[in-house]
Amino acid sequence: MKSERLDDEIEGSQPERLDRCIDGRISGHDDHGQYRIEYAERGIAALGPEHLILRVSGVFGWELSRKNFVLQLADRVAAGHRMRAATDVRYNPTYSANLPDVIADLHEAGRRGIYHAAGAEELSRYDFALAVMRTFELDPAMIDPIPASALKA
Repeated sequence: MKSERLDDEIEGSQPERLDRCIDGRISGHDDHGQYRIEYAERGIAALGPEHLILRVSGVFGWELSRKNFVLQLADRVAAGHRMRAATDVRYNPTYSANLPDVIADLHEAGRRGIYHAAGAEELSRYDFALAVMRTFELDPAMIDPIPASALKA
């Protein structure tokens, strides 16, 4: 698990300065991410400099609703369904059970601001899907590698 401070150069995360992060956008790469940042992160940061915001990437773990990528993939392949996974989308899958320790460590160290926390290894969605197949002892041939553009089709 790794974490990195996002707002080191943003002078204490003042809300009017948050838009200087990455390419004029505040990390969230889609409209939902921008909405979340605009209304949640800016609101929290506006309360003062004593905030800790943790952004995470590709969270997975055990959950009753089985909505995360890992459990949906395992369930569907186990039921005999072929699945597709993008070879050109990369991220750092993050095991949810590791997040409480990251939060506690940051808090205990007196850290404030915006941080990213993510799994240590960057993988394509396809490579991660293959790792899921190995972990659950399922057939990796049930995962079809495709470009992300084909997922929208």
